[in-house]
Amino acid sequence: MKKCKRRVTTEIGANGSHNIVRFTGDHHHNVIPIVAAVKRAIYKKNDLARNSQLSNREVVNAVRNNLPAPVLALLPSSLNQVRNVCRIRQVTNGLPPEPTSLADVNIPDAETVTFVRDEFGGQHRESLFVMHDSGVEEGNRRFFIFSCDPLIEFLRGSSEWFFDGTFKVSPGIAFQLVAVHARYRDTHQTIPCAYILLPNKTEAIYIAALEALKELVQNASPDSVMADFEIGLHNAFAEVFPETHISAFDGFDRQ
Repeated sequence: MKKCKRRVTTEIGANGSHNIVRFTGDHHHNVIPIVAAVKRAIYKKNDLARNSQLSNREVVNAVRNNLPAPVLALLPSSLNQVRNVCRIRQVTNGLPPEPTSLADVNIPDAETVTFVRDEFGGQHRESLFVMHDSGVEEGNRRFFIFSCDPLIEFLRGSSEWFFDGTFKVSPGIAFQLVAVHARYRDTHQTIPCAYILLPNKTEAIYIAALEALKELVQNASPDSVMADFEIGLHNAFAEVFPETHISAFDGFDRQ
């Protein structure tokens, strides 16, 4: 294919898209339909990323919908394509630099929602993704809760919650990311239902975050909670969920 004499000439339009001007030469090789379809899908994704007002995931869904399975198999995963769309838009739109503090975080409205699959096979539906933002007025005490409507509903109906804090994946402007899991029915499996991005690990912050989470689940209280052994976190649980049995992963246990 490197010696193929077929050429296409394009010009860049005012919006940065490439417009075909003319074709010259002829192909002297067979065009593989699936490869051509993959290239068309990638071109469409890049064009929508640069020129549409769709959210990142909507761009990817618009490209992937109705593509045959052999073409989808050759494309990157949906998650990787969403990330690619994000990178394209950062370059195209000259997005502002990464925030240096939680107070500087500005999430565009289009990025505060996500799409969830309809359990009955219908159209995907929109759901809030940034479920709680304590607000810029909190400064460096600002925190976020990320989830979606079906997962919050599942958490609300679960009698067993599990909290697991991690520092490795937390961005530099935050202290830790806490994953909130709920047991799936009567199995040993849990489902991650919410992620809480915290600025520190003070008892006051834990109380504020748990109160926000309790409001999201409409004041539901689980029968039991298991969490890392951290006195501030356990004290916060005892205050916000006084009827809940609290235990720790390392064997610490108390009422």
